[in-house]
Amino acid sequence: MTIEEIDNLFLIAQETHHFIFNTESDYRTNHPALIQIFFMLDTQQISPLLIIEANLLPDYASIVFNKLQQLFNIIFRDDSYLYCWGLLLAELNSFLQFQLFSLPLPSYLHNSQTVFQIWFDEWLQCSSLINDDTTDTNNDTLIITAPVNDSTLFLSPERINHIKLTKNEAWGIQDSIAYIFNQYLSKRYTLQR
Repeated sequence: MTIEEIDNLFLIAQETHHFIFNTESDYRTNHPALIQIFFMLDTQQISPLLIIEANLLPDYASIVFNKLQQLFNIIFRDDSYLYCWGLLLAELNSFLQFQLFSLPLPSYLHNSQTVFQIWFDEWLQCSSLINDDTTDTNNDTLIITAPVNDSTLFLSPERINHIKLTKNEAWGIQDSIAYIFNQYLSKRYTLQR
């Protein structure tokens, strides 16, 4: 990444208030590997996705590294909203060793996983009240049908939710996407060396 590219991201980050974060660790060693930051722009512009590979960072004394630190300071400012599937601080904690940023973060942190779990529980409660024989259109109701095409892969939404609640398991993003959009997000390619 060049200094000019980072400077361009400075300008975009200063105008952006919502960022989506995801991190990945090495599958075999569990060492922190990637930080992915999606800039959610308020306009119809193309939103950038910044991917930082921890093992390919420039030298700490370089201008580029210093610019990356400045970029993180802009992103982590006090009027930013940061979204993550899970606890962002837990995700970022293992990346502190790379000195790109420090904690605590003054930004507003949003755990989308918790929001999904609450929403899904409420949806299940509401769906049990909906009478299937009703022909009336109810525009304020979202009806979700779990995939039925492969019973070996998918349980009913009620059953999978019961299992997760009983075992106190959090909804993974793969399960959530599978049940809501009938799409499975394979990690096959990210697990290859």
